[in-house]
Amino acid sequence: MRRATSLAAVFLALVLPARAMSFHTSYEQLISDLETLQAEHAVPGFALTVVSGRHGLQTGAGGVADLDSGRPVTADTLFRIGSITKTFNALAILLLVEQGRLDLDTLMRKIIPDAPLENPWADTHPVRVAQLLGHERLLEATSIARMERPATTLGARHGLTYGCGPGLDQSLRKGFRWYGHGGDGDGYLSHFAYNREADAGYFLTINAFKHDALHAMRDRVQDYLTHALSPPRPPPSGIDPDTLRQLTGTYVAVTRRFAWQAPDRLDEDRLQVVLEDGALYTRSSNGRRLLIPAGAHRFRREGQPLATIAIAAQDGDRYLQAEFGNYRRVGEMP
Repeated sequence: MRRATSLAAVFLALVLPARAMSFHTSYEQLISDLETLQAEHAVPGFALTVVSGRHGLQTGAGGVADLDSGRPVTADTLFRIGSITKTFNALAILLLVEQGRLDLDTLMRKIIPDAPLENPWADTHPVRVAQLLGHERLLEATSIARMERPATTLGARHGLTYGCGPGLDQSLRKGFRWYGHGGDGDGYLSHFAYNREADAGYFLTINAFKHDALHAMRDRVQDYLTHALSPPRPPPSGIDPDTLRQLTGTYVAVTRRFAWQAPDRLDEDRLQVVLEDGALYTRSSNGRRLLIPAGAHRFRREGQPLATIAIAAQDGDRYLQAEFGNYRRVGEMP
């Protein structure tokens, strides 16, 4: 695990300030809890690294690295990190930006003229370096902030700070925002994330392709790191009913991230935005969910500390952009 641990520790040390905090349970208890989850989900082995302002670098492991030999997982066991390498690619590119050797707005065709890019909107929206990043010499604080903030999407242009930045994804758990990235492939899953309120981050990896197992173990680690904290409260905000009414209608999906998500059946993925009793809701096959105003064009769900959804106009159309997909309005509500 040492190579993966070192990579995670370097990145987390870059982004986290030195500040002391205490955790509710011991690190040894956390590892014991992960061993219980490992057994429940039949995962051969796991490894964990935590970086915090109070305790520095801590590592732990459980299970076996090889089922045939029974060799145990230790701090020297090698694990794959997969797409987490995108985070380090983004760090390297932003370092070039700081040095004045690259611009995030540079067209990819100018750098690699024969790049195999399939972009039906190339004439009006050509692919730039910043968009590819969306999928110690310490970096400046502004560069770290740039990695944490999406900037190329319609929602970002309307003030949405939640989403994918250059090399970093975001997720929410119990009112806390986590920045990080995951990696997956045959036989393993890896994930790292950090939370600024907790002044702590982690790298977690398992040698099994079991998302339920990784999610359960990840949730336990995140709860351990934030147990003594209160989540930030979202600021009050409101939008008058007439403005909300202009956002209602039927929306249809317009993008897919992966080919296996049936891009040829986008028109079957629909949701409605409705105004009921002065409040805005989304209606879909998953039921009705409240949209709470969090600023102009921005909304959050119940229990979320910040806006995660944007509804905005572009080129005469209205779009809804969120973590669960991107939708274009195809019909207004009567």
